[in-house]
Formats: sequence, structure tokens, C-alpha cells
Amino acid sequence: MHVPQGIWLGNGDPTLGFAPDFQALGLEDMHTYLRRLAWLHADLLILVSNISQAQLQAEPEGSRRSIYQILEHVAGSDCVYLRMAVGKVDGLSEALKALQPDMETLPRALTHLWQIIHSRMEAMTEAERTALVPHGQVT
Repeated sequence: MHVPQGIWLGNGDPTLGFAPDFQALGLEDMHTYLRRLAWLHADLLILVSNISQAQLQAEPEGSRRSIYQILEHVAGSDCVYLRMAVGKVDGLSEALKALQPDMETLPRALTHLWQIIHSRMEAMTEAERTALVPHGQVT
């Protein structure tokens, strides 16, 4: 039964999802997805490389997120997804905490964080790649 109301859509209904999400991740597909993820990360760094400190922290009207808050959210989401798949990752929490709204250090900190994520994903075992990761709210 699909429940379209509540704290999150489906309220944890395990049948929800995109059918390929329930198939084992093959090694070739994993390498393709990691390459694409690296491209996305590189593109994000290029997009923010020439903005000012003020632009980084400016919060648009209407309670929208600043560019820094968006980058922080993307980085945090990457970490959560990785932890859900493989558990604790050495250095990941520290790298995430090192992100600061400072254009002098942010690109280097993001690069370091994403290198940790990419390296750990590259090292996923077959058991980790084929495990079914639960969907739904993370608390």
C-alpha cells in the first residue's frame, strides 16, 4: 500500500522504489556511476570556484539556502548514502566537519571529502555492492 501522506512519502513502505534500485550493483555499473559522480563533483567545484565569500554565504529571499548550505547538504547526503551502504568510514566524519563557509578552504575540503567517498566506494566488496540498502527516513 502506497501512503502519500505523513513525515515522508510512503512512510517507509518497503515496496516503494525504482525497480533497478533493488537489483545488485554490478562492478561495471559501479565504475560508470562513480565516474559520473566524480564529474558532478568536479562540475560543482567549477561552478563555485569564481564566487565571492559574500555570494557563498548569501541567503536568497524566501528562506532558500545559501550556496554554502547547498554544498553542505550535497556533501552530507553523499556521506549518509555511503554510510548506509558500507557502515563507518575512516576519516569521513572529520572531513565533513572540516567544511567551512570559507572560499579559501572550501574547495580543498570538498575535494578531500569526495576523495574519501570515491576511494571507499571503489573498494566496496561484492557483499556491499549486492546488499539491499533500506529506503525511507533516516533519523
